[in-house]
Amino acid sequence: MFDNKDYDLEKENISSENSAGEAPSSKASDWEAPSSKASDWEAETSETETSKAETSETETSKAETSETETSEAETSKAETSEAETSKAETSEAETSKAETSEAETSEAPTENPDFTPRPIYRYYPMYPYDNQPNTVEGEGKEIPPTGKGKGVFWVIASVMFVVSILIMGYFVELLGIRGGNVNGGDNSDLPSHEYTSTVEEHIGTEAPLRDIYTDKTQLYNDAQKSCVTVICSKKSGYFGQITESVSLGSGFTISKDGYIVTNAHVVEGGSSYKVRFYSGNEFDALLVGKDSTCDIAVLKIHGSDDIVPVSFGDSNKVRVGEFAMAIGTPSDVELFGTMTFGVVSGRERKVSVSNSEGQTVKTMLLLQTDATLNPGNSGGPLFNMYGQVIGINTMKLSDKYEGMGFAIPSSGAVKIINSLISLGEADYTDSEYVKGGAQIGIRGITLNAEAKKEYKFPSDTPSGALILSIEKKSSAYKAGLSVYDVICEFNGIEITSIEQLIDEIQECYSGEEVTVLVYRIERNGKNGEYHTYTFALDAVEE
Repeated sequence: MFDNKDYDLEKENISSENSAGEAPSSKASDWEAPSSKASDWEAETSETETSKAETSETETSKAETSETETSEAETSKAETSEAETSKAETSEAETSKAETSEAETSEAPTENPDFTPRPIYRYYPMYPYDNQPNTVEGEGKEIPPTGKGKGVFWVIASVMFVVSILIMGYFVELLGIRGGNVNGGDNSDLPSHEYTSTVEEHIGTEAPLRDIYTDKTQLYNDAQKSCVTVICSKKSGYFGQITESVSLGSGFTISKDGYIVTNAHVVEGGSSYKVRFYSGNEFDALLVGKDSTCDIAVLKIHGSDDIVPVSFGDSNKVRVGEFAMAIGTPSDVELFGTMTFGVVSGRERKVSVSNSEGQTVKTMLLLQTDATLNPGNSGGPLFNMYGQVIGINTMKLSDKYEGMGFAIPSSGAVKIINSLISLGEADYTDSEYVKGGAQIGIRGITLNAEAKKEYKFPSDTPSGALILSIEKKSSAYKAGLSVYDVICEFNGIEITSIEQLIDEIQECYSGEEVTVLVYRIERNGKNGEYHTYTFALDAVEE
């Protein structure tokens, strides 16, 4: 551990001093003059004792001087030795530190046994061993582990996502990718429709204007002049990926100023609309109004001077067995003007439409016919033998029944059409053919003896429908009904079970005002009193 070069130099210095008759570099307490030299001194001073004594004194003085010099040499050597020892200890400490660092590196845990460790200048316990900070060769810059940038990455990704949504919304608005907007879509350059504050009578039913047709061909030739094909363009997509699709339906003109009637589901989700007459003339159309419950929509075209409007007959006077003719564009635009013939098979057929949860969305009273209706016939007219429209064909309901077609009766349809033209929306509260499904917005059970015991109601609590939960957005909740109220009467009819309450509600329509009588238990759980509430029933969502 000593520096050999320094040690050899020290040995040379000591040897030089010894050759001059000085004491060797041993401890002063152990040194004595050599006997051989003392004999020589005695021979040279044999003449007189005095000279020997003087020589002895001289030798003694020289020995003391040598002893002093030897002591100084010893001290110098000791200091050199201590310096070398300190240097050696420092070297040993550095060697030990290096060995400790190598041991720590070799003992660092690895998550992957097949992983080959890369050189690292320091082990960071807070990072996985295969993801330690490294040093760029030749630059001395520390590279942070990749995990440190995750937070920044997610912030940037979130900002980019929000920006992309905003950009998408801009292009959606720019390209008119909107579904079923009144006065909107790609036809927004058409003159806008002016609505009124009250419902005006634009059309109505009327008596036959001529004798009955005996020639079906003549009936068709006159009737098809008022019939059209409705072409609905739809756009969909996101993040710049826009797809276009087209759906077909049928319709017919109802006035010389360009109003056209079709089914609401024909124009559902459309961004632009076109109307093509059987003569080949085609016009852009504006959506004036639609109502999904009634399944009626009104379009309007501009620029045509040869429109032949239809005449509406009174569907209430139609008899089962009368002939009926349907005209439309089934399946393909090339099949425009297809005529099917049959009879009126039934009147006021009650047809219910339910949603995915089994709730009745609406109940319609429709005309039934055996005239064949195919996809694309929806919205087309059903004529009687006087050439008058007695119904609006609706394939959406007809496809549920094999060999049967249904049509919206004209007497109920004209009221909806007038409402759509005047207000842009339908007022069907007094409609003769459609009732929107109603709901009260509660969940409950029958309050019988067993339920009274379970919910700790007094035994003398009246039976009825116990409310277990109620929707806060419902009209019933806003009127004042609460959880654990017992509905005892509905529109004056005594209620003894939850099933009876459901049946009574199904006989009503959305928006209809009803009155309920409830019994409410006080907080002490013993006494109770009756409360009466009046509110409008909510509509069932499709």
